[in-house]
Amino acid sequence: IIILIIIVILSPLIFYSFWWATAWLSSGSPSWMAKMKDDYRNLPSKALIKKLDSYNNFYNPACFGPQSSIALDILVERKEKEAVPTILKFLNSWNKGRRQTAIWVLGVIGDNEAVTPLMSIVRKGDKHPDFRTALVALTDMSYDGVFSFVVEIAKKEYPKNCAAINLLKKFDKPESIALLSEIKSTIKDGSPNAKFYKVLVDDAIAHLKSLQQSQSSQEVAK
Repeated sequence: IIILIIIVILSPLIFYSFWWATAWLSSGSPSWMAKMKDDYRNLPSKALIKKLDSYNNFYNPACFGPQSSIALDILVERKEKEAVPTILKFLNSWNKGRRQTAIWVLGVIGDNEAVTPLMSIVRKGDKHPDFRTALVALTDMSYDGVFSFVVEIAKKEYPKNCAAINLLKKFDKPESIALLSEIKSTIKDGSPNAKFYKVLVDDAIAHLKSLQQSQSSQEVAK
């Protein structure tokens, strides 16, 4: 009886160990990966979404293989909005890398369904480990509701505000230029990477001014 109990307990562990090892070894073959990508590109989006279920399931051997990540890559290429409800589940993942990948994907797809859960992360500020990633995702979605949080970061002392430079560049707002100029004034010449960050700020300002000039030209043409 004791032997039977041990067999019952160990059997699942042996089974999953075998499949985990198989998934790990397979993922190391470039030709195998390329073939899988080609095969997955021929699948409809619904079939790819089903494969994502293993992405956040520790007990599924595919969790450690490339299958789900390849499916996710293809859904991102398609900007498949039907995948958003499934991807939103990953925001509660035990794995930080997978959470942040999901947030980035939501920003690329740009579906409004992702705004509320991402904003709930942003409102917690730096206390939340995924705050910055969510902030970037919402900025990529051109969601105006996140602009005040970007401004808050921009007003922090250099170099803490450097992350806000590229974010402000994405918001076509008059106050963005003023904030960028303020950031530039806080960068001291002797500080590390000062020249690089000043060029970054100048590029962002030039980009925003170019957008404003373009819009003015279009209004005159009308």
